[in-house]
Amino acid sequence: MGRMIGTAIVGMLFAGFIAIDLMVFGVVGLDSPVLVVALVVGLLGGGLGGWAVNRRRGRALATS
Repeated sequence: MGRMIGTAIVGMLFAGFIAIDLMVFGVVGLDSPVLVVALVVGLLGGGLGGWAVNRRRGRALATS
């Protein structure tokens, strides 16, 4: 559970960085919903990535 939360936070920070870059370089406006959507997608993507890694790691430990 801790790995999933940790990777979700890292995913959200990465998506936030991308969203800020898009805003600073003028690709999207400050009032654009893309900024919020990017944070949510980063949070969910990071959480799913952490879940997948944790699931794979548990299976590897159980078979050895």
